[in-house]
Amino acid sequence: MNSEKRVFVGIDLSCQFTKLIPMLKTTIEDKHGDIRWVSGRNLHLTLSFLGNIADNKIQPLIKALKEIENLKKIDISVNSTGVFPNVENPRVFWLGVDEGYDAIADIQSITDEISTEFKENQREEKFIPHVTIARITNKKKTIKLDVSTFLNTVYSPIEFVINKVYLYESKLTQDGPRYLVLSEFHLQ
Repeated sequence: MNSEKRVFVGIDLSCQFTKLIPMLKTTIEDKHGDIRWVSGRNLHLTLSFLGNIADNKIQPLIKALKEIENLKKIDISVNSTGVFPNVENPRVFWLGVDEGYDAIADIQSITDEISTEFKENQREEKFIPHVTIARITNKKKTIKLDVSTFLNTVYSPIEFVINKVYLYESKLTQDGPRYLVLSEFHLQ
C-alpha cells in the first residue's frame, strides 16, 4: 500500500513577526475564543498547496521543483493587514506583502506551473501574497467580529530577503498543523 503526504510549497517566515502578532491580537475582541492564532514556528507564505501526494511522487516532485533554484532572491516588505473572504464574514486574518508583491507572484506562478501534474486539485482564484496569522476555528458558526481596528492597524514595514523556498509536509494534529521540511530550494 502506498501512503501519502499532505504537501505545499512555501516560504518560511517563522522569525519575522514575533513582536507584531501579539500587538495585532489586541485589535480584535474575541470574547468566545473563536480565533486560532498561528504559532510563530508555523508562519509561512504558501506559494502552492498541492494536497495529498503519494510517497512515490515526492522525489519526482522535488526534482521538478529544483527549477526554482534558477530564480533570484527577493526583497520584500510586509506592512498591511487583511481578511478573507470579506469584512462581514472574516475567516482568515493575514498580513500583506507590499514591496516584492510582483516578484512573489512570479515565483508562485512558476511554482504552480512546475507542480501542476502533482496537484490533487487545481485552484482558479487569483494569488494574493499573504501570511496567514489567524483563522476562525468554527466554520459552521456565524461570527460577528469588528475587524476595523485590525484592518486599520499601522505598523512599521517588516523588511527581509527571501532566499529559500521549501517543500513542506503538513501533518494535522489536535494541536494544529505541524510542518516538516521535505526539501529546500536556494534562490540565487
